[in-house]
Amino acid sequence: MAQLTITIANSDVDRIMDALGYQETIGGQPNPETKTVFAQRKIIEWIKSNVRQYEGSVAARAARASAAGNSLDIT
Repeated sequence: MAQLTITIANSDVDRIMDALGYQETIGGQPNPETKTVFAQRKIIEWIKSNVRQYEGSVAARAARASAAGNSLDIT
């Protein structure tokens, strides 16, 4: 399995967590998820969502080309 490593400057960590929506407390209770685990989960969700969107777009183009009687090389 491949690994993807992202290095973030310590000075930017809080900005990024805020942008990702991390909350220190949820419903008045401490967040059981650490900032690191939260960020990893959100980044993985973003990647999966974008891959699904891309693959759907490729499939839709192929279907339109097929319906029009054209071949489409999507490699």
